[in-house]
Amino acid sequence: MSGKITIDGLDTSKLPLSLLRQSISLVAQDPFLWFSSIRDNLDPEKELGDEKIWMVLRKLGLHDAISALPDKLDTVL
Repeated sequence: MSGKITIDGLDTSKLPLSLLRQSISLVAQDPFLWFSSIRDNLDPEKELGDEKIWMVLRKLGLHDAISALPDKLDTVL
């Protein structure tokens, strides 16, 4: 078998794997959460600080609910 996958005209076999993994995501049709903390579910690559995570939670209307939990962002789901 042979073939080529291109995205926006770029041959994916020519891209560094780390760049490819950072640039592509999927949206599952069924919602799921990892058995991990809220923080890890929202920022699995650990690229965001708490301030950014809380800002997003405010925009989503979830700030009050998460901040009311005993372990807040560290609550395991």
